[in-house]
Amino acid sequence: MSKIRSYTFALSGMTCASCAVNIEKVVSKLVGVRVARIDFAGAKAFVQLDESVEPSVIKASIDQLGFK
Repeated sequence: MSKIRSYTFALSGMTCASCAVNIEKVVSKLVGVRVARIDFAGAKAFVQLDESVEPSVIKASIDQLGFK
C-alpha cells in the first residue's frame, strides 16, 4: 500500500469557475491522484497523490491546459 502525500499549488490564469472545474476534472483523472480540489476564489489546487507520483506531473497537466 502506497503512502499519500498532500500538496497545495498556487494557480494563475483562471478567469471563471468553469476554469476551476476543467482543471479539477483533468487532474482528478491522472493516475495516482486520490483527491483534487480547485479553489477558484483562492487560486489554489489541493491535491493528494500516491507517493509514486511526482508533483511535477500535476504541474505539467495544469500547464498543458493553459494555466500556471
